[in-house]
Amino acid sequence: MDERHFAVFLDNEKAGLREEARTSIRRFVESFAGLAEKEAWTRKYLPTLRHGNVVRHELYEHVIFPVLVAGQERRDAWSLYWLAETGQNLFKARHLYERIGCPPLLDLFKQAYALAPTSDEIRSGLLRDLLRGFEYMAHEWPVGLLYAPHQPWQAQYDEVIGDIQLARELDSTGAHAKEIAEFEAKVHTDSMRRR
Repeated sequence: MDERHFAVFLDNEKAGLREEARTSIRRFVESFAGLAEKEAWTRKYLPTLRHGNVVRHELYEHVIFPVLVAGQERRDAWSLYWLAETGQNLFKARHLYERIGCPPLLDLFKQAYALAPTSDEIRSGLLRDLLRGFEYMAHEWPVGLLYAPHQPWQAQYDEVIGDIQLARELDSTGAHAKEIAEFEAKVHTDSMRRR
């Protein structure tokens, strides 16, 4: 791999030189000798991303995604975590998302956590995703909570109760205790309405 092409890409992108950026990122992608080299670079690169950043599509599809899929196939927690963290790239490249079976991102985070429950990075990512899900479910409150219409309510309720308990376990500092308790109260109120 020739990282000089990546440096040129960053410079071109910063300068707004779209065609030059496209050429330099293509050259960088083509400079990799194989999956091992892609994995070494990917493991160094991904932790530098800020949460929610989208990776340039050529770089994601031809370097990062193959590394993450190979890791997913061998049940590597880091790879599962980063598949979830790069969910915006997966949603933009539907063919890649379909290749891994279109799992909910929360499921990928949970799989990573099951494999590496002491990883602070994975714990933090899973907690962040749970809290985001709670916020989405309750965004129409007090009208009601948003449950998926194609699944039985009771099964989803049971899953949400489990997710609330998991969020409490992950929130070891108690920084989100109030937020979790408020959501739990809404879930219980909503369940009383439905019964």
